Amino acid sequence: MTPTEYKQAQIALGFHGRNKLAGWLDTLGISESSHKKYHSGIRPVPPTVERLISALLRIRQLESENNARSKT
Repeated sequence: MTPTEYKQAQIALGFHGRNKLAGWLDTLGISESSHKKYHSGIRPVPPTVERLISALLRIRQLESENNARSKT
């Protein structure tokens, strides 16, 4: 996962902005220091964190699809 993909996932999941950072860190179970390293590309996103992000994005996608179906 590239730093850009990491940032895009954070935005897609609604955790962008300084006031939402704590929720992002808590959801992923990471420290702010690790987040900064992933965000800047200093350190690659570990596979476990990448899988968690992928799962959260998939859940968001499924919820969106389900909401679209229920409205028709």
